[in-house]
Amino acid sequence: MVILIFGASITWGAWDKEQGGWANRLKLYFDRQTIDSNFDNKVYVYPLGVSGDTSYGLLKRFKGEIEDRIEEDQDTLIILSVGLNDSQTNLASNQNRISPENYKENIKQLTDIASKFTNKVLIVGLTPVNESKVNPTPWIPDWGYTNKQIEKYNQILANICDANSLGFIDILAEFNKQSGKLLSSDGLHPNSGGHKLIFDLLKNYLADNKLLE
Repeated sequence: MVILIFGASITWGAWDKEQGGWANRLKLYFDRQTIDSNFDNKVYVYPLGVSGDTSYGLLKRFKGEIEDRIEEDQDTLIILSVGLNDSQTNLASNQNRISPENYKENIKQLTDIASKFTNKVLIVGLTPVNESKVNPTPWIPDWGYTNKQIEKYNQILANICDANSLGFIDILAEFNKQSGKLLSSDGLHPNSGGHKLIFDLLKNYLADNKLLE
């Protein structure tokens, strides 16, 4: 079994000081299972997050990244987690980095490509931000993140999954229950507790829906 996890900086692991992010936590979890089974039950996990990526950027590398890591007819699960950077707003023009319409089309293209390799495609939703710290964004001062825009893009993901019978993990709702306690000091990325929550939700979803069988 091969699990490919695509996304941006949160998938890459920023800023989990304990285990390198939710995707890497999943890798470590299955590494332990593989070793404990004496390699009878191998699960290979590839975290493929690129900091700053958008759905458009992911599209440019998506097919090649998949082809480089799986063999024909290999049991594969593809997980997508992208959209926070797409939702970012230019403070002068009030335009999103990737418009909602283009984001929707990009996600459809990504899921269409994924479906050519596997019938196991799962989308992880977006996380909220602390607007007081990222609107404007200190390291990109002409741009800002808002929860209103993030909720809009998260709903696009939910709608696509519902229309195409794809798995969806709505982590935005779970983060909102914690009132900002799961975000790092930069206001954008999860802290270790936030990454652990995403990992736990994903691990439980995989088990409940028997996606590794």
